[in-house]
Amino acid sequence: MPSTLTGLRFDYGAIPDVFAAVFHSLADTDRSIVTFPADGSATVNLRFDADTPALTIRSERNTRGTLRLTPKSQIKLLVRVPARAPRDSLRPAVDGKPLPLRREGSFVVIEKTEATAGSTISLSHDLRERDTVEELPVSHKQCHPHW
Repeated sequence: MPSTLTGLRFDYGAIPDVFAAVFHSLADTDRSIVTFPADGSATVNLRFDADTPALTIRSERNTRGTLRLTPKSQIKLLVRVPARAPRDSLRPAVDGKPLPLRREGSFVVIEKTEATAGSTISLSHDLRERDTVEELPVSHKQCHPHW
């Protein structure tokens, strides 16, 4: 029987499946922002704002991309660096004081001894600018976004 609101049939299962898939994806994304390996460290995988029992994360994008982390206890942090971030522009700091850049693969490492609970850890990098040409599917008009 079609819905009186949309005219779509709900008895085929397609619409609830889409909602379930979107909800499941959002839950997976939320769980993946910060992970906690067995060694007791915290790994920041995604650049989203979050408040976890271990740390608070705030992401900013202005002329530079900046991730601000506030640990709630002393903890070793591994912060994933986006592949698009120019490596020579990475600037880690604790409470505004520069830290030496230490890398493990695609992560910047902030040792447990470098920041205390309540410190503000920041990792900033340049944002690459791009000009692209996009074609709209129906009208075939071209857009020229700068981002």
